[in-house]
Amino acid sequence: MKKIVSFVLCAALAFCSAAVIPAEDGFGTAITAEAASVSPEKELLPYYYSLMTKDEQRLYLQLRKAVMSEQPSAKLMGTLSEESYRRLIGTLFYSDPLTFNLAAVDGMRYPSRTEVMFEYGIDNEYYEDMLGGMEEAAKKVTAKFKKNTSDYAKIKYIHDYLTEHTEYRDGEPFSHYAYGALCEGYAVCDGYAGAFAYLCGKAGIQTVSVTGDASGEHHTWNKVLYDGKWYNVDVTWDDPVTNFRENATYNYFMVDDALMGLTHTEQPVGFSSPAAKDSGNSYFARNKLVASSVTEAKNILTAQIASAAKKGKLTASVRMTDEKTYKAVVSYFEKNNSKSALSMLAAAKKKSGADIITKGMQSFKNEDCYTYTICIFYEDTDISDYFKVPELLDKDTLKYLKGLGIDV
Repeated sequence: MKKIVSFVLCAALAFCSAAVIPAEDGFGTAITAEAASVSPEKELLPYYYSLMTKDEQRLYLQLRKAVMSEQPSAKLMGTLSEESYRRLIGTLFYSDPLTFNLAAVDGMRYPSRTEVMFEYGIDNEYYEDMLGGMEEAAKKVTAKFKKNTSDYAKIKYIHDYLTEHTEYRDGEPFSHYAYGALCEGYAVCDGYAGAFAYLCGKAGIQTVSVTGDASGEHHTWNKVLYDGKWYNVDVTWDDPVTNFRENATYNYFMVDDALMGLTHTEQPVGFSSPAAKDSGNSYFARNKLVASSVTEAKNILTAQIASAAKKGKLTASVRMTDEKTYKAVVSYFEKNNSKSALSMLAAAKKKSGADIITKGMQSFKNEDCYTYTICIFYEDTDISDYFKVPELLDKDTLKYLKGLGIDV
């Protein structure tokens, strides 16, 4: 997902390259602050720095300082093993929130020294301006936090801020950078992950960026440390590209490796990410939205729909404990022309007092993480209340929605 790394004694560490941003290109309108000076080399140090030996830490700071000042190369004196090189470069390239200007690395090892050569995807002046823009964006986010704001609330707010303010968009100048998500409003996976790591770092929360494979494609996500335990957060996958207005989810928020492993496979670069074994702090677990039976799922969804309808929300979701339960729940709600789902909507309407349409339903299914989401439609509404671009809907869907009483 990011750039190119090579070394004569080890395999390439990168998955793809990002476009170089030439000095003559414009920024757009996002930067409102004066250009910030380059941050000190010890600011926002990545988690993996703490796992390095003292010698590796010394060399890492040397490399980091060189990259942040866009030096063409750095000379590391002494004997450096291939393993140490991979740890240093892998961290610098994939896990450091402040070395995003790095586009490629090459190295040559000699008996008493290692020479590392750098290529940059961002002009130095642009790099400083981007840091300034990111700093200003982070201040707006962290200003929402009070002294008694819990770390969990901070992590959730950062997650929600990114899903609400960022559109998944490839091919833009800053798509692969945290700056894109924070200042331009668009990003792809490494931009989302970089922005999440940067904001968490500014909030005093430790994260790591994870690179690997997700459903057959190269991907980047995060792990975050909360209350002494690590959890996976994939902001990109929680902000899916859909036409439905209320599309953000918590499917991959604070989940363990077991659930993440159903679709995601890490490809360690230098370090392997810390294990995430706990599942008790996912959004669904903390809000008691995990069902182990069809009856439990129906009760949870009924309450969720009623609660959501009181707030004018468009969706309500439940997560099942396993694949077997998930399939049983989907079958229950979708057989017999959805009669079971319609009776649930009627019960939620009575409970909430909201004008919920109960003669039809639509759902979103995610078998990769065992979640089932019901769409909530209301009386006296227009199709644009639910869909960003109604013109993209097919004739059958339009006919169905019109039959529900929605103005199309």
